[in-house]
Amino acid sequence: MFSVLLTLSRPPKRAVFLTADTLLAPLSLYAAFALRFGTSVPLPLIDQSWALLPVMASLGAAPP
Repeated sequence: MFSVLLTLSRPPKRAVFLTADTLLAPLSLYAAFALRFGTSVPLPLIDQSWALLPVMASLGAAPP
């Protein structure tokens, strides 16, 4: 799979990494909450923080 990424031109590579960043930013926020609260499912503890997930997705999609 890595060799496929190496053969792509710049615009498709940017699209792939933009998608990866957009997906991984909210996931990393969720993981941070899970580590902070010491549970693998911190859903009851982050009820008031759901608005951060789309914000993190948009920050992940923001250009550098």
